[in-house]
Amino acid sequence: MAVFADDFSMVGTAGTVVTRAQVEQLFKGAAGARPGLEIEISEVRVVWQAGVNVAVRYKEIHRLQGMVQARYSLALLECSNRGVVWRCLHETATA
Repeated sequence: MAVFADDFSMVGTAGTVVTRAQVEQLFKGAAGARPGLEIEISEVRVVWQAGVNVAVRYKEIHRLQGMVQARYSLALLECSNRGVVWRCLHETATA
């Protein structure tokens, strides 16, 4: 959780805004809950940059028990000599 800003938020594929505290609870509850889950990240592209701030778009594919779910994500990151901090994430489900 250290990589997420204190005011981090995300919009999930269902269109719900999720706070950092809620993301932390999701991670705690999901740890090991889906054995066999494979996540593939592709099409990573920097779409905007200003100083230490970067917007990165990528495709994320989840595979589990023959089911496939895909989404495009846009992450706003702060990249500095202290490391990378996630500021905001927006996910959009794909067909």
